[in-house]
Amino acid sequence: MQNKTAYFEGVLRVRTGKEAEFERWREKYHQAVSSFEGYIPVPEESRKLADSRWISRLKFGDAELLQRWLSSKTRTQLLNEAEPLIVGGVVSRLSVGEDPGVGVTEIIFSKVRPGSETAFRDWQAEINRCQSQFPGYLGAALQPPVAGQEHWTTLLRFDRAENLETWLASEARKRLLQKERGLVESRRQHRLSSAFPGWIPTPPSNHESPPEWKTLLLVLLGLFPIVMLQFRFLNPYLVNLPLAVGTFISCLSGATLIAYVTMPICLRVFAWWLYPQGGSSIRTSLLGSLAVACLYALEIALLSVY
Repeated sequence: MQNKTAYFEGVLRVRTGKEAEFERWREKYHQAVSSFEGYIPVPEESRKLADSRWISRLKFGDAELLQRWLSSKTRTQLLNEAEPLIVGGVVSRLSVGEDPGVGVTEIIFSKVRPGSETAFRDWQAEINRCQSQFPGYLGAALQPPVAGQEHWTTLLRFDRAENLETWLASEARKRLLQKERGLVESRRQHRLSSAFPGWIPTPPSNHESPPEWKTLLLVLLGLFPIVMLQFRFLNPYLVNLPLAVGTFISCLSGATLIAYVTMPICLRVFAWWLYPQGGSSIRTSLLGSLAVACLYALEIALLSVY
């Protein structure tokens, strides 16, 4: 695969009272990464978000050079130093050839046998070279364990689930996993692919994430009655408020109700459609779609009286 520009983003939350120490650590981190081979400066490389969160954005001229930084001893040491300053670790995403965006990410947690760390790094480099030849590959990142952790974390990104599954089921990967067996004590995987994180839960281990069009239909099913009831019962009390305040209250109430009321109901009722037994089928998809369409019609009929 030809060399492509690689991007990496990390989001973390600073502990209350540790802001000054974090600023000093952030400057130290910037000095270290900016002197690393392949690093390319970007505007607003690090900026503060809401709720004591910070986002850092890295750009490298080559995916392999970015990988070297992410798995370097220097970065691992810096993350160990940051551990007392942040809450919940670092949430990361990676992309090759384009800014981080849509796609599907497989997160792999590996518990490496003591003394096998160097061999595991070499094996990871070998599997990276192999998977980079598969269609849809967007990049991979290896994160060594930081203080208090025992698992190495691998972020593997493809443009869509079909291409990721092609790689995961490939004979080439199976052969490489045979080599890994003597290096790790255990491994587990987790997939991030939903456009509605928090509303659509992680699928059972024996199921794939549901297609985005199914989750979209269920979100609409749960959202429509909330919006209609807001128009009837809530909005009359908001008209005299400033527009921004009224809109915020409306959005807050709507998001809360869909997250804690309507979506849990929809997920329970349509679990057979989202996670069909024995894999997806045309019959199951059609039946579920028809049921959702009927419920749309019922909602419209019932709420038309308002």
